[in-house]
Amino acid sequence: MTEGQSLEQAIAEIRIPAKYAGYRFQNFFSANVQKMYAELKAAQLAVSPRGKREIKRVEPEVPQP
Repeated sequence: MTEGQSLEQAIAEIRIPAKYAGYRFQNFFSANVQKMYAELKAAQLAVSPRGKREIKRVEPEVPQP
């Protein structure tokens, strides 16, 4: 994202690191990239009252039973 790539480019180009290649559930990798991209984009757009960019922690949504 900091290199100006679109979400689609990031999903197409980012690969699972070799040390995680044997892990299960690799089909979730694209969804995880998409979620992280959205969170980073939101943090990038967050602006403090002084006009400086700041990163705000976004808490993950927890499903209710």
